[in-house]
Amino acid sequence: MRRFAPLPFASRKEAALMGDDDLSLSQDEFLALEGDAAALLLVARVYALRGRGCDADAAVVVAVHPQISVSEAASLIQRGCDPRTDLRILR
Repeated sequence: MRRFAPLPFASRKEAALMGDDDLSLSQDEFLALEGDAAALLLVARVYALRGRGCDADAAVVVAVHPQISVSEAASLIQRGCDPRTDLRILR
């Protein structure tokens, strides 16, 4: 499995947010993020999905939906489910 470089975090709060293995937030929580925290979350989700074996396209499709669980989405994708179908299943 390919490893990705660690992500730089501007604060302990952001680091704690990204430390959550699932990296999911409700839509309201995501919209309330300040500064670059939203971008960092999306990048962290892509990294997490790629680290779980998802290809880049699938990772981006799922990553931009912060309410979707990274671990559940990756599990479905690894079993051959199309990422767009993942979104319909997991919403």
